[in-house]
Amino acid sequence: YGEGGDRFAGATYDPCSHYRAAAVIDFFIEKGLTTQVLANINRAQLERIQAAFLAYDLDPGIISLDLNYSLAERGGFISLLTEYAAVITKLLHEQGIHMDSRTNYLRIGPAPYVSDEQIDSAMQALADIIPTLK
Repeated sequence: YGEGGDRFAGATYDPCSHYRAAAVIDFFIEKGLTTQVLANINRAQLERIQAAFLAYDLDPGIISLDLNYSLAERGGFISLLTEYAAVITKLLHEQGIHMDSRTNYLRIGPAPYVSDEQIDSAMQALADIIPTLK
């Protein structure tokens, strides 16, 4: 065993996560993914999701978006209120679209590796499902 804190390496402490984190940081630097760049990507994706949801004009008795909150107040994702959240999540998952739900909220969380086309496709799939739920 090593000296000092190294005596715990591999026993009660595994430093592998530090090496993974260092690799991720190097990757972010290499790709220019600063916190501001990532925030801008997220904001653009949230705007796209919200605009698509509103454009579909879905039945607010089935699914709704509380517009009293700005995108900056949404915590990086869009939450839609629906009693069918778990059902919608399952139906989308069957189509290879991953969203999650928490109680009566369908949560749409974009990511930097998700394309605009994937967002549009997911929102179209959501819009197709809603009328089948009544």
